[in-house]
Amino acid sequence: MKITFIGGGNMAQAIIGGLAKQGFAASGCTAVEPLAETRARLTTLGARAVASVAEALPLGDVVVKIGRAHV
Repeated sequence: MKITFIGGGNMAQAIIGGLAKQGFAASGCTAVEPLAETRARLTTLGARAVASVAEALPLGDVVVKIGRAHV
């Protein structure tokens, strides 16, 4: 299963980290996040991080919009 997060802040990072601890491959997660610093943090978790929705295509099997993400 592939998961795409729209917004890659603290909540998405916590979910990705929690999934990884339960054995889900973080590489199955993509986060759309406009801030380069936050994208860098996501990649340290093993997730794919992109700046725009267009870069994330095709979207995952599950799409999660976090909070007030404006991407």
